[in-house]
Amino acid sequence: MFRSLDAYAEALLDAAEELGAAHVGIGTDMAGLSSSAIPDYDRFPALEALLARRV
Repeated sequence: MFRSLDAYAEALLDAAEELGAAHVGIGTDMAGLSSSAIPDYDRFPALEALLARRV
């Protein structure tokens, strides 16, 4: 589990670098875990902005 949206974005970028972007997907945990970095779909624009700034 990722403690923050920044940590999740960093892990996605690391995975894309290691595996290639075509092999990395964005997943969520909509099972209601309160510690999820993306507890609902409202956080996707913020994740998109983080990723766009880092590539």
